Amino acid sequence: MREKKKESESKKKIFLNNNLSLPVRPSVLQGLRQAVEDLPRDSFCYQEKLKEKIEVARERVAELLGVRAREIFFVSGSVEANNIAILGCPVAMEGKGDSFLVGSTEPISILKPARSLKKRSLKLVEIPVDSDGRYSLEFLEENLNINHTFLSFSEINYETGVKHNVEGICNIAKKVSAIVHLDASLSYLDIPKPSKLNIDLMTIGGEEIGSIKGSGILFVREGTPIDPLFYGVKEGFCTEENLFSALSFQYALEEIFEVKNSEKKHLQKLKKLLISEMVSAGIEFKIIESDNSSPAIMTIVFEPYIEYMDGESFAERLLLKDILVSTAVKTIAEDRKVVSRTLMAIGLPEEELLSAVTIGLSYSNTPEEIKEAVKSMLEVIKEVRS
Repeated sequence: MREKKKESESKKKIFLNNNLSLPVRPSVLQGLRQAVEDLPRDSFCYQEKLKEKIEVARERVAELLGVRAREIFFVSGSVEANNIAILGCPVAMEGKGDSFLVGSTEPISILKPARSLKKRSLKLVEIPVDSDGRYSLEFLEENLNINHTFLSFSEINYETGVKHNVEGICNIAKKVSAIVHLDASLSYLDIPKPSKLNIDLMTIGGEEIGSIKGSGILFVREGTPIDPLFYGVKEGFCTEENLFSALSFQYALEEIFEVKNSEKKHLQKLKKLLISEMVSAGIEFKIIESDNSSPAIMTIVFEPYIEYMDGESFAERLLLKDILVSTAVKTIAEDRKVVSRTLMAIGLPEEELLSAVTIGLSYSNTPEEIKEAVKSMLEVIKEVRS
């Protein structure tokens, strides 16, 4: 009995829910340890060194992104950055127009602050998606006008991995001089260059790229109007910057620029292996994706098994086998469920919607983990069918 318990406790969990956060990169931890050792013990010198290192980190991040150092602000993550941009910018533009746009399938860190601005009599337009889950350029061409002062969206959908046409959206927005905010947190394998795409504000969350929790940046193009959200700090729209968050973000971004090609190939191989292993195991499924989707994120529909279990039950059974995935439907009360906005927006039938799970791969996943995960999936299917 003790041996079985010990074996269970030592079994390593397999994380396939990396669509919103990655494991902290080893280079980040190593860099932070060295940074702590390098700090002086004298309190006055310590404070000066902190400021100096933050500025060095800012310059390095700016260099990698091809922007000015004074346009980079360190924040606690994508949630803070998105709120600063969305709550600050449309308000600062009041008087120049009364409407702004956000993507309809965005995470709550974009949708909720945007919807809250309706209390200020600002009109919100949510951009619909086409059948592939991409934001409709036709809708933007037909509806965007000079009354729309601001537009906010993410490049990659956090559930399906669908990649939106950033260049096309930015070009349409600039025709009416609308300010563009992009959340590029999940675009870490190919981060857009703001100067090339007419991006005015850009979010990159630290957790999403393998930095520590509580780190991230907001790029603000010089001259972009933002209403102050905080008082008592230098910039008015950003809180005090933290050294270790700044350094952690710097180290993660540096590693990404060094290994992004090999990391992309690694993720592509894992995705291909996952699909082939599921096919070989005789598992019936389909993947919700489109051309040019992220290799790291995909939604898989197990509709043939819906009479035995839904996606949420499937995820719970996998968790018992130490396999972690995300689900499209979550029960938050006995009679209330939260359903994926993305999958509803693309018109997924109810049976498919209820049976869907989201897989998020990361640099740390291995082929052995993928094979073990598929083995566990098959075990779960056999268990519920018996």
